[in-house]
Amino acid sequence: IDEGALSVFAVAERYVIKRLLEACAYTLAQSLNSKNVFEILKAAFLANQTDLLTKSRNFMYKNPSTFVCDDWIQLGKSYPTLCQTLNKLK
Repeated sequence: IDEGALSVFAVAERYVIKRLLEACAYTLAQSLNSKNVFEILKAAFLANQTDLLTKSRNFMYKNPSTFVCDDWIQLGKSYPTLCQTLNKLK
């Protein structure tokens, strides 16, 4: 994952810089892989970025082995409403 994009994504969300947030979300969605999907999923959830959440969820559905691990369990424990949010997405 491009740590710069993730850091800028957090700043853009904090200061409500919509175009920058969208550009970072696009970059993060393009970089989704089995090693970074949980980090991107968490960032999208915390920033309430539905499109990036959906893309992360879809990546996990297409690659089910990525979320059968301790990271998924820990993410669910840390953010219990995340799974509910993912289930509500179209």
